[in-house]
Amino acid sequence: MSGLWSETDYPATATAASAAKADPGSNLVARCRALTVSVSADPAESTILRATLWDGPAVTGVVLWAGTLHAQADASQDISINGVDLRASLGNVLTLTLDAPDTGCQGAVSMSGDLARSGANYGV
Repeated sequence: MSGLWSETDYPATATAASAAKADPGSNLVARCRALTVSVSADPAESTILRATLWDGPAVTGVVLWAGTLHAQADASQDISINGVDLRASLGNVLTLTLDAPDTGCQGAVSMSGDLARSGANYGV
């Protein structure tokens, strides 16, 4: 299947990041093939944040993947995953979120993928 897409959010400091791929309709689902989450900590303190990929809207959807980032003071941390096959359910949005960092810290999320027919085998 085709329909390549990418979604990114690089918000202001101390702001939660969220990127979403809308339901494509037509018996298709959004499939995440790669994701990256990152955080840069304030020079004065470290930060720990949770990143989550949701099948549906943030907080009310089903968790497909979750990770924790711990950036030491004045440093950055990222998680990058490629070659995955994480799909939204038929009719759902696919949402990648990163908790709001502390004042002076910056977070970002990015995901890319394609569209798959609902019910198609995974990994193809």
